[in-house]
Amino acid sequence: MKKKLLAILMAVTMVFSMFAYAPLSFAEETTDSYGEYAYSVLQYIDQNLVERRSGTDQEKKMADYLKEQLESFGYEVEVQPFTYTRRDVTYNSQNVIVTKKGESSKEVIVGSHYDSVGTHGVDDNGSGTVVNLETAKRFVNKKTPYTIKFVFFGAEEVGLKGSKAYSDAMTDEEVANTLYMVNMDSILAGTYRYIYSGKYNKETGEVENTWPIKQAMQLSDALGTGMRLNDTELNYDYPSPSTGSWSDHASFWSKMPYLYFEAANWELPDDPDHPEWGSSGAYETETGEVMHVPGRDDLSFIENTWGTRGKDTISAYCTLLDSILCQVSPDGLITPSKDALKEAIEKANDMDKTSFSDTAYAAFQAALKEAKAVNKTEYVLLKDQSVIDEATAKLNEAMNNSGSSISNATIEVENQVYTGKSRRPEVVVKDGDKVLAEGTDYTVSYSNNKEIGTANVTVKGMNDYVGSAKATFSILPQDVTGLAATKKAATSLEISWDKVENADGYKVYKYSTSSKKYVLIATIHDNDTTTYKNSSLISATNYYYKVAAYKEVDGKNYIGAQCDRIKATTNPLQPRVTLSTTTKKVKLTYDSKVSKRTDGYEIYMATSKNGTYKLIKDTDKTYYTKSSLTSKKVYYFKVRAYRTVDGQKVYSLYSLPKYIKVK
Repeated sequence: MKKKLLAILMAVTMVFSMFAYAPLSFAEETTDSYGEYAYSVLQYIDQNLVERRSGTDQEKKMADYLKEQLESFGYEVEVQPFTYTRRDVTYNSQNVIVTKKGESSKEVIVGSHYDSVGTHGVDDNGSGTVVNLETAKRFVNKKTPYTIKFVFFGAEEVGLKGSKAYSDAMTDEEVANTLYMVNMDSILAGTYRYIYSGKYNKETGEVENTWPIKQAMQLSDALGTGMRLNDTELNYDYPSPSTGSWSDHASFWSKMPYLYFEAANWELPDDPDHPEWGSSGAYETETGEVMHVPGRDDLSFIENTWGTRGKDTISAYCTLLDSILCQVSPDGLITPSKDALKEAIEKANDMDKTSFSDTAYAAFQAALKEAKAVNKTEYVLLKDQSVIDEATAKLNEAMNNSGSSISNATIEVENQVYTGKSRRPEVVVKDGDKVLAEGTDYTVSYSNNKEIGTANVTVKGMNDYVGSAKATFSILPQDVTGLAATKKAATSLEISWDKVENADGYKVYKYSTSSKKYVLIATIHDNDTTTYKNSSLISATNYYYKVAAYKEVDGKNYIGAQCDRIKATTNPLQPRVTLSTTTKKVKLTYDSKVSKRTDGYEIYMATSKNGTYKLIKDTDKTYYTKSSLTSKKVYYFKVRAYRTVDGQKVYSLYSLPKYIKVK
C-alpha cells in the first residue's frame, strides 16, 4: 500500500496519452516454470477471493485458504491472531506463518500481505502473496543455508497492522538471530521491476544496510530477471536504493536489513504539469495507477492491457527470490565453490608430464586450459557449480590418463570357417565400455590363420595405448550340406550328406524330446563315410537330425557348425491281417498296436491269386467288413498302414496277402 493520495487521485483523473512508454526488454526464459503455480493461484484469487478488506470474513477466508495450501505442502502452520482498533472499533485479523528449517538456525523472514481494499486485489497484493506461496512450496524439501520464516501478513491496508504485530512480538534474541527480511508488495502490474533496500541516515547522508540489494542485483543480472533500482533523476525523496515506508518492510527496517520487491514506474513524474516535483513511483504503470482502483486491479484489465507482462514479472520475482534465499548472506554472496578446481590446477602444474603419450598430453593441455578459463570466470549462480565440477573432473581425468596399457583391454574375435585361404576376421578391442579404433588406438596382425585349428591375433597399442596383447580364434571345418533321409523303415532311418573336404569325420546329432536339445548320437571317424543308419526307432515317428564335420588337430577336435536340421519319419509297422467270413461278407481285422501310431489304412482286394489288387477302402479303423461278395468264391486281401507327414502319406509294407472262401 502506498500512502500517496495525491498521486492516486491524479492517476484516476488524468489523461496519460502524453507519456511515452519504452518498456524494458527482459529475458523471456524462466527456470523450471517459475511463476506457473503462483499465477494459477492468482487466477483463483481473482475469481474467488476478492475484496479482502482488513478484519472481514473475506480476509479470514483468504487466511484459511493460505493455511490449507501450506499444510498441503507438508508444513506445520502457525496462525498469529492480533487485534487493532480503528475509529473506536476493534477488529480481528491474523498472520499465517510457516518455518522452513535450514542448515543454520539463523533466520530470514519472507513476508507479503494478503488483505486488499475494495478491488480484486491481484496486484495489491495477491501478487506478492502468490510469489511467497510458490517459494514456500518449492522450498519445503530444499536445502537452504538459513532457516526461513514464510509470513503472510493481515491488515496491511489499515496501517501495516499485521507486520507490526509480528515485529513487535519478536524478542531481542529473535531480532539478533534474523539476518534480513524480504517484503513483496504490488509486483504484478507495474511497468518495471524494482528492488529496494536500506534506510537513509540523515546524519551521515548514507543509505545503510544495503548489502542485501547489492547481492540481489548480482543475482538478477546473472539470471536476466531485469530488476532495477529507483536511481532515476525524478527520485528526489528516497535516496536509492531505499524507499518509502508504505509497506510491511517499514515494520522491520529499524531492526534488520530488508529487501523490498515492487513493480512500479519511477520514470514518470507524480504531476505531469510539474515534473520538477519529481516522482515517488506513484504512477505504477504508463497508463496510471492500478492498485486501489476498482476495475483496474483485476486480471481481466491487466491482461487485456499488457498481455503477459504481469505473468512474466511474477515469473521473474519467483526466479530471483529462489536464488536470493539460497545465496544472499551477510558474509557475502554464496557462490559456487572452486576449491577442488584450484587444487586440480595446482596439481596439474606441478606434475611430471614426461610419461604422457602425444595424444594424452594434448588432451591434458586442453583440459588444463579449460580449467584455468573456468577458474578465471566469476560464477554467481549456484547452478553453475556443474560447469566448475565438469572442468575439475575433466582435468583430473586427463592427469590420470597419461597412456593406457593395451594389455588391460578385452579382445573379441569370432571363429572362422576353413576356406583354404588365410582368414583375417574383424577384431573388437574394448577399454572398459570404450570401443577402440584400429589404426588410431592399435594395430593388429595374424599368424597360423589358414588351416583348421587355432589361429593367433596380436594387438599392439598406439597413441594413447602402449604394449601388446594376444588373442586366438578357431578355424573350423566347413558346414555340412546336402543332408537328407535316404532310407526309411519302421524301426530305422538312414541319413546321408555331402562330403566335406579337409575334415576327419562327422558328428551326428538327434533332437531329444526330453532335454529339448540336439544330442550327439554318433561320431564317424572316416571322412569318406557320409551316411548313418539310426536303428531301434519307433515306427511312424518323426525324428530330427543335424550333422557337423570335425577335424582333430594336436589332440583337439575342431567341430564345424551343425547344419540345418532335417525331419525324417519312420514307416508304420507292417499290418497283420486276420480274415473271417459270413454270408457274402468278409471281415478284416489288423493289429491294434499298429493303429496307435498310424493315421489310417488302405485295404486292397483281388479276385484271384494272380489278379490285380485294387484299393477298396481308406479308413482309420482297425477293422473293415467287405459286403456284397459272391458265395463260394475265393477273395484275396492285403493292407498297408500310413501316417500323414507334411501333407504326404508315409506307408508301411503291405501285409502278407490273405485269402478266404466266402460263405
